[in-house]
Amino acid sequence: LTATDAAGNSSTCSFLVTVTDQTPPTFACPANTTVAAGANCGAILANYAASVTASDNCSANPNETQSPASGTAISGAQVVTLTATDAAGNSATCSFVVTVADQTPPTFACPANTTVAAGANCAATLANYAASVTASDNCSANPNETQSPAAGTSISGTQTVVLTATDAAGNSSTCSFVVTVVDQTAPSITCPANTTVAVGGVNCNATLGNYAASVSATDNCTANPNESQSPVSGTTISGVQVVTLTATDAAGNSSTCSFNVTAIDNVAPTVTCKPFVTTLGANGTVTVNTADVFQSGSDNCSTVNQVSVTPNTLTCANIGLTTVVLTVSDNSGNTATCSAIVKLSDNLAPTVVCKNFSASLNATGTVTITPANVFQSGTDNCGTVAPITVTPATFNCSNLGNNVVTLIAIDGSGNQATCSAIVTVTDPIAPVALCKNAIVSIPNTGSASVTPTMINNGTTDNCSFTLAVSPATFTCAQLGLNTVVLTATDASGNTATCSATVNVRDLTGPVALCKNATIFLNSTGEATLNPSQVDNGSFDACGIASMTVSDNLFNCSDIGTPIAVFLRVRDINGNLSTCTSYVTVRDNTAPTASCEDVQVTLGANGKVAVYGAALAAGSTDNCGVWSYTPIAKVYTTANIGVNYLTITVKDWSGNAATCVSEVTVFPSDNLGGNGNGTQSVNDEEEDLDSEILESEITEELTIEIDSDISMALDNTKIEVLIYPNPTMHDAFVEFELPYKSDYRVVLMDATGRLAYASNGYGAEGFNRLVLPMSELPSGVYFMELRAGTLVTRKQLIRQE
Repeated sequence: LTATDAAGNSSTCSFLVTVTDQTPPTFACPANTTVAAGANCGAILANYAASVTASDNCSANPNETQSPASGTAISGAQVVTLTATDAAGNSATCSFVVTVADQTPPTFACPANTTVAAGANCAATLANYAASVTASDNCSANPNETQSPAAGTSISGTQTVVLTATDAAGNSSTCSFVVTVVDQTAPSITCPANTTVAVGGVNCNATLGNYAASVSATDNCTANPNESQSPVSGTTISGVQVVTLTATDAAGNSSTCSFNVTAIDNVAPTVTCKPFVTTLGANGTVTVNTADVFQSGSDNCSTVNQVSVTPNTLTCANIGLTTVVLTVSDNSGNTATCSAIVKLSDNLAPTVVCKNFSASLNATGTVTITPANVFQSGTDNCGTVAPITVTPATFNCSNLGNNVVTLIAIDGSGNQATCSAIVTVTDPIAPVALCKNAIVSIPNTGSASVTPTMINNGTTDNCSFTLAVSPATFTCAQLGLNTVVLTATDASGNTATCSATVNVRDLTGPVALCKNATIFLNSTGEATLNPSQVDNGSFDACGIASMTVSDNLFNCSDIGTPIAVFLRVRDINGNLSTCTSYVTVRDNTAPTASCEDVQVTLGANGKVAVYGAALAAGSTDNCGVWSYTPIAKVYTTANIGVNYLTITVKDWSGNAATCVSEVTVFPSDNLGGNGNGTQSVNDEEEDLDSEILESEITEELTIEIDSDISMALDNTKIEVLIYPNPTMHDAFVEFELPYKSDYRVVLMDATGRLAYASNGYGAEGFNRLVLPMSELPSGVYFMELRAGTLVTRKQLIRQE
C-alpha cells in the first residue's frame, strides 16, 4: 500500500495475501452392487476407486483411495468407502455396499445306471439313492438333496431317477440315472418221484417216456415257462438213468430238477475182492468199507453196487490179518460175495487234555513249570498216555499274563500227541519306592510341573514299573516347601509309595513388554516420563511389584532423536526383567516474543540496518530462542519516519511467535551519529551494499530448522549426541558415520553469523570432536555437521 501527500511525499507498507485451497474434491460412488461368492462363500474386492473420477477446483487429479483396499477378502455385506484428497489435503468420502451373493449351485454326481432284481408281479421298489450321494457347495455345508420318483416307489421296466441338490440360497443342480428292473428269478419246477421201467430184449434196454409233459412250472414274470427234458423222451436206457427237467423263463433264467428212472433185471452180478491195509481209529476201532476190498464187478444190465462187508468193524484185538466177506448187488437187487484179507495196525496218536496253571514270579523275576503242572488227562485207542515235555517251561517279567504252552504225551505204541494250556504268570512282589527332594521354578505360564524322574531316587522292582507323582502341578500359591507322594506301580498292579519335599520357587523374571512414547516439554523445558507411558502390558505369573524407568527426566537437549529408555519390571519375588523403549521428546510451546522500539539515523550512504535478534532480544522460550526473522532490515530515505517491523521468533522445534518493533528512521543530517539512543550504520557499514546484505541474510545466514532436526540429503541420518547441553565450558560431539568421509563442523550464533568452523576426517562408525564453547559468549548457537551428502543440525546453548 502506498500513501502520498500533497507534496508528493509517499510511504509504503506491505502484507501477504495467501490463497489457500479449502474446497474438497467432488465425486460420486458407484451404486450398491452384488458380487458372486467364490470358494468358502467369500469374494475379493475389486478396485472401485479406479472406476471413479474425482474433480477439484485446484488439483487436476485428486488422489483416490479405497477402504477396504482392493484385493480384500469379504463375505456378506461390506461397506466400501472411497476417499478423494486434493493437494491441499482437503478430502471427501462416499460409501456404497458390496454384497456377496451365493449364485453357485451345489455340485454332485449321480450313481451310475443300475439294475434291480424283479420281485413278485415282476416289479421292484426304488431305493433311497439320495442318501448315498454327497453334494458340496461353496456356501452351504449340507445342501438339501431330493429324489424323484421318491424312495419306496414301485417300478417296472426302465425308470429314470432324478436327484436334485439345493443350497441355502436356492441354487440347485440336478443329475439323473436309469434304474432297470430285470428278471433274475428262475422258474419253479418239481420233478416226479424216482420210477422204474422194465428191461426189454436181451440188451437190458428200456425207453424213456415224456416226463416234461406231466410237470407244470411257475415264474414271477413269465406265465408259461418253457420246459425241456434230458435225455429226451424215446431215449434208450439201461440200469439207472438220471433224467433232468429244465424250466426257462422269457429272461433266460432257468431251474432244473432230476429224478431216477431204473431199468429192472434179475441176473446176479459177479465180484472180485482185493486185500486192504488200514489202521485203528481214535475209539480203538476201524470200519472196513465195501470200496476198501472191492476190486471189480460186472452185471448183465447195470453196474455192481457194493452192499456190505462182514465183519466191517475191527478192534485192537484184530491187529494183524483178518478175513472179511464183501457182498454186492446189481440195480435189480441181485447179490454176490467174495472174501478179502485186511491187514490192521495202530498208528493213531493218543489224545491229551491240558489244564491251565498259575505261576508266580520269584524275587529274580523268573519261574519254571513241569509237564505235570499242565497235564490233566490222556486217552488212547489201545493204551495209556504219559506226559513227557512242556514248552516253554521258564518264564520271566516279559511273560506276565497268559502264556500258551505246548505239552507232548505218548501212548504205549510210541505215538505222540500235543495239547495247549494257558500258564498265567503273576507278580506278587511290590516295588521298593525311594524318593529324593526337588526344586522347581514357576514359569511365566503360572504353573510348574514335577515329573516322577525329578524325585525318583532309585526305585526298584523285580519287573518293570511306572512312576506317578501327586500333586504334580504347582502355582504361585504353593511357593515354598510342599510334600508330594511318588507312587511306583508294576505291570501286575503292585504299588509302593514314598514322600518327598518339593521346594517351589519363583526364579523367572516377569515378561517385560515395551512400547515407544512421545512426551512434551513443559514451560520450564522439562518433562517427566512415567513407567506406565512405555509399559505395553508387562506381566508376571506371581504378580508385578514395581516398574521403573532408567531415565525419567528430560530437557531441551533431548529433543529430536529418540532416546533409548529401559523399563525395569520387578515381580513380587524380586525377579527383574527389562525391555527397551524409545522416547521422543517434543517441544510444542511457542516462544514469548518481545520487541523493543528503536530510533536509527541514516548513514552517509542514505542507508541504515537494524537486526531482528537485537530488537527481539527480550524474547524468551522454554528451550531458548534460536532464530529471528528477518535477521536484518535495511532502511533508506524512503523510510524516514515511523516504520513497523514484524519480527518472527522461532524456537529449536519450529514453534513461532511474532512481535512488532517501532523503528523510527531519521535523516542523516538530523541528529547525526548515535545520539539520543539512535542507531546508525558505522563507517564500515556505510560501504555495505544493501542488496548484497539482504541476499546474504536470506540465502546464506538464515538457518531454518524444522521438526526433523536430523536429516540427510540421501535419506541417511547422522546420529549425533551433544553434551553437556546447555554447557558452561566446552561441549563434546559424538556421531556415527556409515562410511569414511571428510566432515565439516560449522557453529553459528542466533543472528546467523559464523562463530566457529572446523574440518576433519571421520572414520566409519564412532567419531568424537570438541566444540570450544568456553571461548564464545553466552547465547544460543546452531551447529551444522556435514559429511559427504549427509547433514545434521543441532541447537546448543552456552551459559555462564
